[in-house]
Amino acid sequence: MTKLKSKVSISGRTAASLILFAGLMILMFFVIAESDKNTDAENVSVDFPDVKELSGGWVVSGSAAESINGYSFTGKTAAANIVPDDVSGAPVLFFDSRGFACKVYIDSKEIYSYGGGQDFDRSKILSEINCFIKLNEADKGKPMVIEFDSYDSEGALPSVYYSSESGILKYLFANDGFTILFSALLLFMSLCLIFIYIVFILKKIALQNKCLFYLGAFILLANVWIITNTLTLQFIAEKITVITLISYYSFALLPVLFLLFIGDFCTYGKKLISWFCMAELAVLIGLSVSFLAGGPDIAETLPVVHGMSALSDIVAVICIEVNIKKKKDRRTCRRLLYATFVLAGFSAVQLLSYYIKSDFAVNSLWFEAGLLIFIIMLARLFMYKAIDFLEINAQNSIYKKLLYTDSLTQLGSRAGFDQYIDMLGKKLCCGDKISFLVMDLNNLKETNDVLGHMSGDKLIKDMAECIKTAFGAGVKSFRIGGDEFVSVFVNSEMTSQNARRELLSVIERFNLAYHSNISVSIGCCDSKIRGSVPKTDILNAFKQADNNMYAVKSEMHRITGKTR
Repeated sequence: MTKLKSKVSISGRTAASLILFAGLMILMFFVIAESDKNTDAENVSVDFPDVKELSGGWVVSGSAAESINGYSFTGKTAAANIVPDDVSGAPVLFFDSRGFACKVYIDSKEIYSYGGGQDFDRSKILSEINCFIKLNEADKGKPMVIEFDSYDSEGALPSVYYSSESGILKYLFANDGFTILFSALLLFMSLCLIFIYIVFILKKIALQNKCLFYLGAFILLANVWIITNTLTLQFIAEKITVITLISYYSFALLPVLFLLFIGDFCTYGKKLISWFCMAELAVLIGLSVSFLAGGPDIAETLPVVHGMSALSDIVAVICIEVNIKKKKDRRTCRRLLYATFVLAGFSAVQLLSYYIKSDFAVNSLWFEAGLLIFIIMLARLFMYKAIDFLEINAQNSIYKKLLYTDSLTQLGSRAGFDQYIDMLGKKLCCGDKISFLVMDLNNLKETNDVLGHMSGDKLIKDMAECIKTAFGAGVKSFRIGGDEFVSVFVNSEMTSQNARRELLSVIERFNLAYHSNISVSIGCCDSKIRGSVPKTDILNAFKQADNNMYAVKSEMHRITGKTR
């Protein structure tokens, strides 16, 4: 165990995970800074007509072509055309970079460069980025050349589209509108969960607080990945590389938060989850170091990240199944298992779409659908957990009331008195005043023997009513024995002697009004907290009041000749 100065103990695995995570965050910033130097291009911000494909009139490496989409090449190639003039205002060109470095020339003048001047292929970081090139109105009808460089690997040219600024935004929002709305919903839900977690911590409500935090953080991170994957954000962002790498790392860290969420539900399998999370953080650190050292491009490591994501689903299912077999909260674990199957299934479809169909246009659509269903299923799970918690809490409240409240008099019980003294010992400090009235009925045994125990119980209840009448709800009073009572005055202007006289006056009036026969011996003590241990001074004051009560009782016995 590693001991922190704040006396909070964390396990060695947790400490190692925190160190790995901190290291990954530092490396991530270096990766972003290194990539930003070479690959970033400034996209234009926009003003919304129709997006058209620039077809016809293309000349690629000396050959005429109606469209360049899918044109195969290796290394470098150039596609020439004329800047379209059928848009109002300044035209904007855009196309998928597909991981190629590219340059755009208008009338032999370079106006745009993306991903060039690198020692090795780092432009693939932006393989799913659309390049947006804003032209001037004066550029309409001028010759245009787009050079592509695939770094000696085989590639296929993308389609080139054009429109006005307003047309492009209309196009992007039509494609990303649902994702943006869904992202806003996810942001709201994640912040709500984290807020509930904070409230539960502050209120000390033990309803698996950590899982709420992990789920909120998981949804928030998923939201970051989804929104950074949209063309709309890439279009309006000035630092495309930063946006893309944030997308990469947020996706790569999703399995870690997902497993932490699962692990908080599981009694068994926590070690497996902890070790897997540390392994994933170590792998991500290794990939980042490799990239900075000139190794594989970040985008080329996506299969590794996807593989870890798939493995995390398997680890989650194994841990949940183990807990079901061990009969640990089987109903909750089954619901969690079904939700995990849903999220894993939709994630698998997303990966198949990515690798088999090369469906990059809907890069996160299947995952979004699975995440939404996953959240709905978890909402149902948490609803049942909350209902169970409320039922247990209600039962505990009843038991607590029975424990700390005397059922006959509705005053505090002996356990309630002990708890109150403990609380005062922590709350009071030097200089605070405390007074005790310790009371003992004089004729309870005689009443029980002559009139029966029901009359004795009535005498006890009558005494409790007199105490409540004399002191009110502002003074804590307890029945600490069969016929013994105590009232505690904290920083009160009323002295114990004044309180004694007030109580005896109330008893006298009660006896006359109800023909009762209450007789009580009362011991008093006024004291101040003087030492560094308030509880000791409090108990000494109580003991003195108790001794005074027995002295009064002994004197009464001596005068009356009674023994009780």
